Amino acid sequence: MPDIPGDMRINQETFAQHEPALRGAQPLLGQDDRPFKAVSVQSGGLMLHHPRVRSRSDLAYLYTDGSGIWAQPLPTEFDKDIEPDERLRVLQADVLVHRLLSALAFLATHARDRCGATGTVSIEVDLVDRMYSHPYAPPEPYPRPGQPRPGHVYPLVLQQTSPFPPSEFLCRSAQGEATAVLDDLTDAGTGLVQAGSLLADQLFHAFGIAEAAPLTNQGEIRLPAWRQNVQPGITTWADHQGVPLTDH
Repeated sequence: MPDIPGDMRINQETFAQHEPALRGAQPLLGQDDRPFKAVSVQSGGLMLHHPRVRSRSDLAYLYTDGSGIWAQPLPTEFDKDIEPDERLRVLQADVLVHRLLSALAFLATHARDRCGATGTVSIEVDLVDRMYSHPYAPPEPYPRPGQPRPGHVYPLVLQQTSPFPPSEFLCRSAQGEATAVLDDLTDAGTGLVQAGSLLADQLFHAFGIAEAAPLTNQGEIRLPAWRQNVQPGITTWADHQGVPLTDH
């Protein structure tokens, strides 16, 4: 939420300008994925979504004053070394941090460049074990014919790459809050990484981890904390944006 709101006028002309750009947006830093398949007008702004009713896809609301929400279904894996009735869902730390940075940059760009908001912004990030339980989440999808309804929700553990510490606690929800300069987020440089580090640390605290290893509070990308399959994308992005990399 920007402290000096903007004003995005929505009419047929402006919607025709925004719709193709948002539908083709590639907001995941260092990746060419297009998570939004459709753009619709909603009360107070625009909704970015998947056209299928109650899809398990990303959902974003971009409001006319520059505020915004992005609900993201994060990929997790089951811990196969544990008995089925005691299973945990493993969330990779670099996935969480990457999605957090991407959301901050995307929503900030909407606020400044599309709505004309300025100043500082108040940020809130929520991590929940079941996305559809959050009040801002999309409606839960209906099961397909023959598909069982979702059953037990397994708690989350956060996995960092070695030698960085893993979770000490299970977690069902975590929250982070921060204030940042809007231009710093939109410019997607060290200011974005510093804000992301502050927010990520708060989320990691819920798992008993003192610091989110993928980022430093000086605004650096800590490469050893990113898995080999995601390092190239984040490195390319950081080099392009002038974000420093560190091996420590």
